[in-house]
Amino acid sequence: MKKTTCGLLIQLSWCITGLCANPRWQVFGSPIPARTDVDVRWEAPTNLLSSEVWVYRLLPNRFSPEVILHLSALCSLTEHDKRQQTSDMVTFQSADGQRRLSVMFPSGRIDYKTVNSAESPTNMVKDVPSELEALGLTKRLLPRIGIGLSDVTKPASSEPDLHVSADEVTYFSNQTAVTIIKWRSVGFRRVVDNMVISGGNGGYLHFGEGGKLCEIGISWHILQRIKSFRTYSVERTIRLFHEGKAFQGLVPGDFGRIDWRTVKSVTVTKAVPCYCAGKSDVLYPFLALSAVVEADRGKVEIEIDCPMIDEAQSLTE
Repeated sequence: MKKTTCGLLIQLSWCITGLCANPRWQVFGSPIPARTDVDVRWEAPTNLLSSEVWVYRLLPNRFSPEVILHLSALCSLTEHDKRQQTSDMVTFQSADGQRRLSVMFPSGRIDYKTVNSAESPTNMVKDVPSELEALGLTKRLLPRIGIGLSDVTKPASSEPDLHVSADEVTYFSNQTAVTIIKWRSVGFRRVVDNMVISGGNGGYLHFGEGGKLCEIGISWHILQRIKSFRTYSVERTIRLFHEGKAFQGLVPGDFGRIDWRTVKSVTVTKAVPCYCAGKSDVLYPFLALSAVVEADRGKVEIEIDCPMIDEAQSLTE
């Protein structure tokens, strides 16, 4: 009997699909009905909020030959393993078909997969790095493939924001549990102007037996500034909520659906400016609010997303 528990790799939700027509929160959130009588209280610090933000264009990333050479070496692949090279991509595959590396320039994608051998209590994966070792490997590896540690820092911090998880498999044999860690994963999200990109730019690395890379999944565009915009004030953000221009995130399963007709108050406890990427070529800012919603059925903490800028403005000067 086998039981598998997979750790969280990284939350990569594909977000924005276009200016105004389909922003992130209209795709993955639920619109909050307009209600001017809801008591909205702002108790969040404002030290992370800026009076001006940039909108960016996502451009292809034509990884340099040096980066591709480093990638192939990290994946134990050589020039003899190259299977395809065009103006848009390059792929490698080992002779036995067990390892494949793809680098796609238009989408800025790096993908590496390996075929895992069957695990069992008699065929265990050995010497998987510890959390500390996986973090050290990641910090050394990312700059070699063109990703600076300063681009994955925590907002308003100098420390890389790296998240470690693991894939564990537990076997039960003769009433004895045997747990195997198949790989250790380190996930990260890109930060631009001290704002995290939610979806689209970031990735993860899997380290397996002996600390070897067994999987890579990274999206990393070249960014080009388009235009700067004034951001909404706290007072204007509250008005957006009253006007029905805010969007509800996920609600804890044990609470159930929020009936906004019964909501008495919304208390904003945290406000985090973020960028959103995904299916469009434009990187737009939005405000992620942690809020306590008080309704007839009680209180619940959720995320509420809302615009930071007037998205009806033209991107051209």
